[in-house]
Amino acid sequence: MSKVVVIFLTGDPTKRKDIPYESLKSVWTAINFCHTKNMYVDLLISTMCQVPGQFRYSTHLNNALMGAYFSKDVEYIIQLSDDVILPHRTTIYNMVRSMENYGKPAIFGCRQYVDKSLTTEVCPGYHVHPRTLQTQPSESKTTLDELDPDAEYYTGFDYITFAIIGWHREAIEKVGIMDPRFEFYSEDVDYCLRAKYLNDVDVVLLNKSKVTHIGELTFRHHPHRGGAQERGWKMLREKWAPYLKEHGGLPR
Repeated sequence: MSKVVVIFLTGDPTKRKDIPYESLKSVWTAINFCHTKNMYVDLLISTMCQVPGQFRYSTHLNNALMGAYFSKDVEYIIQLSDDVILPHRTTIYNMVRSMENYGKPAIFGCRQYVDKSLTTEVCPGYHVHPRTLQTQPSESKTTLDELDPDAEYYTGFDYITFAIIGWHREAIEKVGIMDPRFEFYSEDVDYCLRAKYLNDVDVVLLNKSKVTHIGELTFRHHPHRGGAQERGWKMLREKWAPYLKEHGGLPR
């Protein structure tokens, strides 16, 4: 039976108390269900330091990820932010089962909804332009709308958002950790591109795994949030420019 570590990554809990509590309660309920099925799951709660000038989301996630990775005998790691609510007590169990059945090292995301009734969906993954890395939201949404509801996996996205993400430990061994130069945005894009195009690690959407993602709450009060998205995309383009120039873009 697989050993799993769940990382619950929270922002400043003193400024918002409702969503973190509800999110954490849903995680704990899901972990308890796993234990009834003899699936061993540890919970690692990591509160992000919000000291001006001393914070990088990717660095904080790396610290939590390495703490989970070096847990004895761990095979799968699931990280979720505190603005994600698991709708069913079976969510983690079913997610791990799907990760086990995939059959090769990969990183995994879930379908995401902005409401608890799971009716209003947001894109959990995106295609990017092969030469500019610009996100293609309309193409991504069309892909999502056309997915076979009976399909368990979809591997066509270039990246999946890290609101909730699962790793097989071998995927971490092949891809490594986050680039610590990123702040709040684009670290997930960079990581998925490295996985898919440089290390032959699949980026997988678990089509039947669904969560509520309230969105944009974890970093809402952080003093460096302003302009972080633009800085992230600028860094991403600069980092990947030599590769794109040498190869003429991402392989398709």
